[in-house]
Amino acid sequence: GKRIKLRDLPARVRLDEKVNQISVGSLYSGCVTVSGSVYLWGYGGHGNLGTGSRKSYSKPQRVVLGDNEKARQVACTRGQAGCKGGFYPKAGGAEGPHTNVVTQSGKMYCFGTCHKGLLCNLGDKTGAFGEPWDCLEPYLVGGSLANGKLKKPPKSPFAILPPYDQAGPFQATISAHIHCAAINIKGEAYAWGCGSNDGRCGVQRLCSSEKRKNVDDGVRP
Repeated sequence: GKRIKLRDLPARVRLDEKVNQISVGSLYSGCVTVSGSVYLWGYGGHGNLGTGSRKSYSKPQRVVLGDNEKARQVACTRGQAGCKGGFYPKAGGAEGPHTNVVTQSGKMYCFGTCHKGLLCNLGDKTGAFGEPWDCLEPYLVGGSLANGKLKKPPKSPFAILPPYDQAGPFQATISAHIHCAAINIKGEAYAWGCGSNDGRCGVQRLCSSEKRKNVDDGVRP
């Protein structure tokens, strides 16, 4: 692939305006300018740069939100040194980076891989492996669900049902390896994505001896 220069001294990221907030992910980075514009650069193979493609860019690319909304914060995926299944996947739902943006009005946009519900764009509980539900452009949380209506309610008593924007208005968010979290203006915290066996989504595991049939995997907020 293309060789990337390594720098042992800081280099200025050139933009046309001043930066108000920055997020450094494991594979890419982003910032919000004083005017509320979002810029992203670096690895983009999972659609996580929000440009409508899976291309990577060494220079900042502006991401356009719906109705030209102004951003408050961008959150790039941290703690992801690599991706299971490799970089630049041909199918959707592969483990990889996913970006969250909170707007000044409290809305949240997500884009990148739909792996295990990371984009808040799924209704029915699924890992989304190989499914065409990745969002290469910003998806407004609370919008149409990629895999239809919720057919079976979650087993966890803590889970909320779609539309997921009912958890907002949002004021801050973070994007981790295979799960995410956000805080709303009331100070309530929500987490979604992979719940795994370590409780990373903050919900006690409801384990049983029957192959954990009562466990909610945390693919919803």
